[in-house]
Amino acid sequence: MNNRLEKLTVRAQMSAEDESVGNVFISGPITSWAWDDFNETDSLQVRRELEKVADAQTLNLFIDSPGGYLDEGMTMMRLIKEHKAAKKHAYCMECASAATLLCIPCDTVTAYEGAEFLFHMPRGGMSGSVSKAVGELCERISAVLGDIYARIDFPDEDLGELSAAEVVEC
Repeated sequence: MNNRLEKLTVRAQMSAEDESVGNVFISGPITSWAWDDFNETDSLQVRRELEKVADAQTLNLFIDSPGGYLDEGMTMMRLIKEHKAAKKHAYCMECASAATLLCIPCDTVTAYEGAEFLFHMPRGGMSGSVSKAVGELCERISAVLGDIYARIDFPDEDLGELSAAEVVEC
């Protein structure tokens, strides 16, 4: 056994109290190639862990992530959406950037006291002749994210509209 502290990035297990409930814990930055030493999470890890709770009728997600790569966040969102659980719930502490996408397929989202949410449109940069193409790509992705965020039932706010203002902290 390794003597260093075990870092929690993604872990899933069936609930000890109810065998029909699967609990998935997701923490750390969302990257496309996770390194354990940096406490990162990627969609491959999430897929593997979701397989451990494949028979769950209720899926509880515990999210504590500053976000990260948009493509990985979108892939994780689809993996959660495709899970066969009838009910999905997200419980969040830090849920920023790409991590907010993990809440989209959930029936309910609960924020712990002191929780932080950060919604924003994608950013990117390049120099040279392709910079216009990057701007157009960001605009297309922003439109898709605006539609996704608009589906969230957020009290008194339209997140699709708000996130177009660049950064929204809740």
